[in-house]
Amino acid sequence: MADFARHPLVHIGNHTWDHAILTDYFLLEAREQIQAGQEWLRTITGRVPQVISYPNGNVSTKIAQAARDAGLRLGMTVRPGRNAIPQSLSATASLRLRRYMLWGNRDIAAQCCVARSPISLQSAMTTIRSKIAATA
Repeated sequence: MADFARHPLVHIGNHTWDHAILTDYFLLEAREQIQAGQEWLRTITGRVPQVISYPNGNVSTKIAQAARDAGLRLGMTVRPGRNAIPQSLSATASLRLRRYMLWGNRDIAAQCCVARSPISLQSAMTTIRSKIAATA
């Protein structure tokens, strides 16, 4: 797992210790779920995750702050929409990124035109990595 996690195109992120829907928990329990996921992933990969994908996409302001307190820099929700590269990884917006989905029962080419960005994924990840390194 550690070798896989070191690959430059692989990003293993937190999804909580046991897929807890964080907004259903008291804040202390939600923090424990996030932190336990961080520690377990560090143990098996040798790296501390920088990204969380919230189970069911459920997040609140307090949960986003708990994620930041655990060392996470980006957070993925399931709210539809496009994202710009966060200008600041310290902004709350970086912990509430949207998800763009393609639907199989709709015109794929038209959906791709809407989702397409002038920035390639590799370029975006390079920018995000440099922002993380600059704040570490």
